[in-house]
Amino acid sequence: MNSSFATLSHGDVAHLVLNSMLDTCAIVCNVLLITAIVKSTPTILQNYAVLLLFIATMDCSAALMSLMSTAIIENIEGAIIYIHIGPCRLIHYNVCNAALVPEF
Repeated sequence: MNSSFATLSHGDVAHLVLNSMLDTCAIVCNVLLITAIVKSTPTILQNYAVLLLFIATMDCSAALMSLMSTAIIENIEGAIIYIHIGPCRLIHYNVCNAALVPEF
């Protein structure tokens, strides 16, 4: 087990696993929806398809950012601290902060 995950409580690990599963499912479903919209939209519904494509793309990117920047929020002496436990911490903490911004 990775030493950074050894300090996580059981609730934090459950949060990370559940969030990862839901975000992965959301990404897969939205990619399938985008594929269906692009490949099989009749010409009469092209205007509606653009709206659906935009919504599915935004939802897919939000799920990707959520998957990248899974965070634990702690309140320590009146200060709110974000502890990133997602995969973005392997790249750089600024990537985690940038990925967290669109979620708010």
